[in-house]
Amino acid sequence: ADGAASQSGRVYIVLGGPFPSGFTLNLAVPSNIYRRIDGAGNLDEMGTVVLTGDITGDGIDELILPNEYASEGLFTSEGAVYILRGRASWPSVINLATTPADITLLGAREDDVLGGSAAVGDFNRDGIADLAVSAPGADAGILNDQRGDGFVYGLLGSSDWQTGTHTVDRATATPASLLIGEFEENLGALLTPVYFISDGFR
Repeated sequence: ADGAASQSGRVYIVLGGPFPSGFTLNLAVPSNIYRRIDGAGNLDEMGTVVLTGDITGDGIDELILPNEYASEGLFTSEGAVYILRGRASWPSVINLATTPADITLLGAREDDVLGGSAAVGDFNRDGIADLAVSAPGADAGILNDQRGDGFVYGLLGSSDWQTGTHTVDRATATPASLLIGEFEENLGALLTPVYFISDGFR
């Protein structure tokens, strides 16, 4: 779908309510029962993955939008993850081309495709959800634009995220945790949080 640009993608939030049986919502018709987030760049195709989780610890889930094709140049696909804080009232439209997300994660290099997959879980057992985000195209060594080793980055949830606007650039920022795949493995093509042992960590 066209958001701020051609095929930039859209995400719709349908507000909960007592819907009658057989109810149909036509997203082509403006309505006060949904809100819309527009992707930022040409061919970003935002919305292929949508997650929620309370990574700020305020009791309200955030809207987490991994966007693997987000590009800082012309179709460079560094990837990005846009995080919008949960709130009681949402504007009718949020245009990410003009309004930055509350938290933005940026891919480090061309063709990293940060946001290829993502998962939410309390990975450090502090009671606040954390985020794991993959960059399947990332390379540990020389850039290979055909097939990457794959990285999985950890972002710890924190009350520090409750205010302000934050940008975390994976080219310069030190991640809370980092898994690096073997040669051309594309580590992180799919992430799923599960309990393997009953120690409270996921």
